[in-house]
Amino acid sequence: VPAFRQIPEACMARGDFDCEREPMDVFVYTETVCILVFTVEYLLRLLTADTSCPACPSAGIQVFPFKAVSPIHKTWKKMTEVMNLIDLFAIIPWYFGAIYSL
Repeated sequence: VPAFRQIPEACMARGDFDCEREPMDVFVYTETVCILVFTVEYLLRLLTADTSCPACPSAGIQVFPFKAVSPIHKTWKKMTEVMNLIDLFAIIPWYFGAIYSL
């Protein structure tokens, strides 16, 4: 939306008002904070994936045979769930843009 975009300072100093407009700073800061919060939440979810055990038998109920699953295997299974992959693909473009704009 053009009303929420501004002409870069470098273009204004040259008197060039045909430059591509940039988003207002408040939107850039809001996007950055949201991505960082979402990234922390995503990483915490993956770091604690091995503590959740939906396949483990509940207390008092013995289910045999019970196959022990390693924490790495549990984390990998959690990382490859569809919703977690969607979350990952949602945040990766922001980091690529931040890296390539340096």
